[in-house]
Amino acid sequence: MKTIIHGLTATFITSIFLSAPVSANTQLPPIVNEYPACDYKVTDTVIRSHSLPSRPDNSDVEEAFQRLLPLLREDAQKRGADSLALTEKKVKVSQSNSSRLIVSAQLIKSCKETADVASRALTPLSSEGKQQFGFSKSISLKYKYEFVIPAKTRKPALPSSTLVSPETGIYGIALNSSMDTVLAQFGTPTFMFSPYPEWNILSYGRDHWLTFHNKTLMKISSVSDLFNYSFLNHVPFDDRFDERKWHVADQIGKDDVVSDEQYTRLSGYRDKDTVLELSTEEYLKNNQEYRSVVLTGFSLATENFSLPDNFLKALIDNNNAVLSSVAAHLADDKKAITVDMLSQPAFGITQEVRGRRFQLYDAFTLVETSGDSIYKIHVDPDYLSPLSSDYRHWQFNSFYYGQPVEDALRVAGEDAEHFGDSIVIEHDNYSLKLLTYGFAEEEHIYAMELFLLL
Repeated sequence: MKTIIHGLTATFITSIFLSAPVSANTQLPPIVNEYPACDYKVTDTVIRSHSLPSRPDNSDVEEAFQRLLPLLREDAQKRGADSLALTEKKVKVSQSNSSRLIVSAQLIKSCKETADVASRALTPLSSEGKQQFGFSKSISLKYKYEFVIPAKTRKPALPSSTLVSPETGIYGIALNSSMDTVLAQFGTPTFMFSPYPEWNILSYGRDHWLTFHNKTLMKISSVSDLFNYSFLNHVPFDDRFDERKWHVADQIGKDDVVSDEQYTRLSGYRDKDTVLELSTEEYLKNNQEYRSVVLTGFSLATENFSLPDNFLKALIDNNNAVLSSVAAHLADDKKAITVDMLSQPAFGITQEVRGRRFQLYDAFTLVETSGDSIYKIHVDPDYLSPLSSDYRHWQFNSFYYGQPVEDALRVAGEDAEHFGDSIVIEHDNYSLKLLTYGFAEEEHIYAMELFLLL
């Protein structure tokens, strides 16, 4: 069990001029692959960075990484740490300036180990900077599903009411209703998401998102606060909800023109501790002579509703774990990979449509399955809207987000085909499609699709 010192701060040290790597010093604290099996303390976090060419290749990154390791150990020694654990290694690509390698490490004050060595938890990265699966497993056990979407889809007829209001909720389902009540009335959700203990988000189609805490309905919204269109395009439709013409009052509803007075009167309307908020879009008409405001969405929530600050932490902490797991299985020449062979369970899962469903494993990895077998893996850094570019850095074997296309082609070899905004690489047991952005010499890898050849 670890103890985090209150008031922990991260020290960021930029390495501008670095000499050649220092010789090994046995007095410097070591970089460990496992946390101590006792109540150790993380006393600080240090971050070192090193400049890279604007278009770095793997050798550039590895050389910079080796230069940073002794400096991180020196930082640990100066701060009285017994050892350090690498937590993050990322390349920050810049199209205008030089890129940078950034490496983070926890400084550890050790303790007397009493537990069995087998109970040690792996650090996020090994001393060689490689991601370790055990770290993700320990988190995924903590953040597990509270229920599973049934294999057989239920789509009962909805109540006749189309009213959305603080008093009655949505279509007769009020806030503070139980999850069992919602499932009985609305049937099988098209997507279920549970990245945090005791919190669940269900979607019905792409336009109805229900948030539960302790299986109690806390919020209903016509727009997802978490997912972008690149993800929503994989969520199945539910015509019962997507095509439903809801209304809020006085028969003013979806896609209707509203006046300023109506919007002011209705938006922010509350009943006890329940608040209704409306969203609109403005259009200019008749050669832009006048504007038209159209009602496009709603949000109905308990007063002062908010998700936990670290709601997405488990999802982010598992970034790249599944890609590394799949890469290892493919390297072993496995043609069929099932979900139970992955390093963790999914945090989100869609309803099955025509024998296929999608499972979300981290901030950018969406696995498409047929039964229990993996059919295709979609990697896109834009799935989640609240995340900054710092969490986009996916990697699959020698390919990674922001990688210069020339470097990717060099790694891929002569058989790779580059046309338009993609690179296609064929292997015996899988096909890889790398999607690019930018133009000419500024073209970089952005997203990825991996097809398993079953």
